[in-house]
Amino acid sequence: MAQNPTPGQVNNYGGALQTGTGVIYDALGRPVVVGANMPAGAGAGKALVSDASGNLTPGTVGAASLPAATTTTQGAVIIDGTAADIQPAGIQAAGSVGKVADAGHVHPFTTAEALTSGESIYDRVAGGASGSGLTSQLLLLSYWRAATSGTATSVKTITTGTAASGLTYAAIGFYSVDGSGNLTLAGNTDDLHASLWISSSTPYTSTLTTTFTRIAGNWYAMGVLAVGTTPPTLQGPPGNAFYESAPILAGTVSGQSTLPASVATASVNPNYYMVQGLISP
Repeated sequence: MAQNPTPGQVNNYGGALQTGTGVIYDALGRPVVVGANMPAGAGAGKALVSDASGNLTPGTVGAASLPAATTTTQGAVIIDGTAADIQPAGIQAAGSVGKVADAGHVHPFTTAEALTSGESIYDRVAGGASGSGLTSQLLLLSYWRAATSGTATSVKTITTGTAASGLTYAAIGFYSVDGSGNLTLAGNTDDLHASLWISSSTPYTSTLTTTFTRIAGNWYAMGVLAVGTTPPTLQGPPGNAFYESAPILAGTVSGQSTLPASVATASVNPNYYMVQGLISP
């Protein structure tokens, strides 16, 4: 029969748990006392806590009573809910506040070859493989889901074989896209027709006079617009025959003389002409 502890006896069970069935287990799950006379209230899920004299009474084990877990040692852990440790899509991080990460919180991997600062609209490997010829007064929209959060102050585009000439307006804008596909202008350049896209096979970095703030995971569209005699051809991914499948990849809005402040989803005509852009930062 199990013997109750006597005054002055040292409790060596290390905070052992009891099951409510007359058995006390140690931290490794081995029964160390069988047929114990449990104190009243020592139900399943409780812990037997020893006082300075070795007397065992029902109690609750706090975090301070358990050893801290490490990557190689078992112990108490706390799920990390710190917002700063929750990284955007495509970025893996274990966190920096000493709490265990939730294995169910998984970010998708992106093949866009992420920029050191900023991000590309499309995968950089394929994003410059083709060219999209602009049409005068036709706003060309290239959609993407932001992989990072930040406030962009500039955007880079690259011309291919055809340079612009005889333009009276040229600008780049960024639109936020709501759940219904409606667009709202969130950032843009000035009219740059005198200097933008005027040479072929040339990169152009354009300053955003109205900066564009993006949030990782949100849906956006970059709009390019040229008005005049000969609009340019800009680098972008090759034409995609699946452009009509949701979500939209690219679209056009006709009859635009300047960047519109908003565009209703019904006004966008889906197509497969996409323009690559590198936004920074």
